[in-house]
Amino acid sequence: MEFNKFFGKFRSLWAELEMLRPPTTDAVVLNERREQDKVFALLMVLNPVYNDLIKHLLRAEKLPSLDEVCAQIQKEQGSLGLFGGKGELVVANKGELATANKSYFKPGERKSPVCDHCKMIGHFKSRCYLL
Repeated sequence: MEFNKFFGKFRSLWAELEMLRPPTTDAVVLNERREQDKVFALLMVLNPVYNDLIKHLLRAEKLPSLDEVCAQIQKEQGSLGLFGGKGELVVANKGELATANKSYFKPGERKSPVCDHCKMIGHFKSRCYLL
């Protein structure tokens, strides 16, 4: 998103947030709002892969502190390191996976498995009785 559109969205959301808050001069309330503002600012600039986490955090009865949000983001980042997307497993060596899956069925076809070792139909190399 180009900066002007992003900044326009940012300003309109910020104005909407300020309209929802009643005016106050209480220092405790002002400090709470400052903490909330930091959380909102962080959530607004997060990568879209964190959208589910953002929704979860915003649905909470009480908005978590900035430290709690950062901890949740780091946990989520760790799980995104294991899973490339929604439920998509990240493979360490994709070349090995492609080789291992060479004999598997192709989409739309129902064929018997073919052994990479003996080239016989009906089993895979891992189950080859000639090895």
